[in-house]
Amino acid sequence: PKHFSTADKDRDGALSRDEHAKAAAVAFTRLDKDGNNQIDPQELSDDLRSELGRLDQDGDGALSFTEVMRDEEARFGRADGDRDGRLTKDETEGYQKRTA
Repeated sequence: PKHFSTADKDRDGALSRDEHAKAAAVAFTRLDKDGNNQIDPQELSDDLRSELGRLDQDGDGALSFTEVMRDEEARFGRADGDRDGRLTKDETEGYQKRTA
């Protein structure tokens, strides 16, 4: 949730699916340092590199925008405990603790 307040554009205390997706797209762009529209292993931190095998659905050794966004959409669904289509800071923190 360190970026929660930045992603919560309408300042309602929760992230809509759209706000979450936009934040994920910004993060993707930030990680894609060479701008080739994929995140290569050398662009990942050690903790994220360990997730590469799980996220790399086509097995090409890199993460495409589609792969990342598909995972983020699924992550949103798992984190949305009350299934209201919005993530509160508590839901986000709880999900992070459960998956750490």
